[in-house]
Amino acid sequence: MSTGMLSESLRMSLAEAATTYHQSVDLASEYLARRGITQAAAAAHLLGYVTEANVAVGHEAFVNRVSIPYITTTGVIDLRFRSISDEVSPKYLGRVGAELTLYNPLSFSVPSDVIAICEGEIDTITAHTLVGIPAIGIAGVNAWKPYYARAFGDYQRVLVLADGDQPGRELGKKIATQVDQAVVIVMPDGMDVNGTYLQEGAEGIRRRAGV
Repeated sequence: MSTGMLSESLRMSLAEAATTYHQSVDLASEYLARRGITQAAAAAHLLGYVTEANVAVGHEAFVNRVSIPYITTTGVIDLRFRSISDEVSPKYLGRVGAELTLYNPLSFSVPSDVIAICEGEIDTITAHTLVGIPAIGIAGVNAWKPYYARAFGDYQRVLVLADGDQPGRELGKKIATQVDQAVVIVMPDGMDVNGTYLQEGAEGIRRRAGV
């Protein structure tokens, strides 16, 4: 389903679920702390946690996962769910039939000549809220769509903070061929933005990004 075609009832349902799950976010505090996600960052992005007690109808498959709302100026348009264990596969789940779209588009309204593109929501939260670089996220290396490039036309620099692996490098190259202002910054081998942040802190990311 296209996010532009969401019914009012579905929008209300998604918003209610996001708010309900957020009230249980403390149950995911250990996982979030391991990722360096502060309480303030979790609140800013309305992160939550799905339990058997608060699960919405149709969300039963998402129990024991962190809920990640996709929020636009019109409100919550989607939810994705991340396992709190890296041993669980798949790590991410989404609603059946939901169309992947850009994560954290509210960053487009932040006054800045620079914006970052990250792979994944946790990396985006890290760059945007913990590091202080306005950031947009895409949900995986295959989620980039050519028409996204038009959204970045007014920026002087578009920092593609690519994962330090082959898919990440290929994604960076793909975006660079479509966004003229793109500067691809590859994280250390085997690491993503969040992992690099945990090792080097905000200043390490900013130094790599040249900001």
